[in-house]
Amino acid sequence: VVSLAVIGFFRKNKHGAGIWTRVIAPGLGFLLLAAVFVLIVINFNVLLGQNDTNLLTFILPAAIIVPGLVGVVWAFRLRRSRPAVYQRIGHGEEGSTAIHLGDEED
Repeated sequence: VVSLAVIGFFRKNKHGAGIWTRVIAPGLGFLLLAAVFVLIVINFNVLLGQNDTNLLTFILPAAIIVPGLVGVVWAFRLRRSRPAVYQRIGHGEEGSTAIHLGDEED
């Protein structure tokens, strides 16, 4: 997911970075990590030391994946319905006076 965030960040402003840094390396990283993730989920019963796939094989990965997806859906909902709240995410209580990382100082 961070690899996709890097691509999104550099899409707004190239910051003098080349195509390798902006698109190719993060995209390749995303694809390879996604392949590793799929292999982990497919072989999760082996990681658990089980001979056959059972319910636990799917519950444990879901315990990580589902909250992440809920967070993403919640963020999209906040961005659409309450943009001021969304803008303050990560700024703490002093969000209105904090400098956004994308802002440049003079």
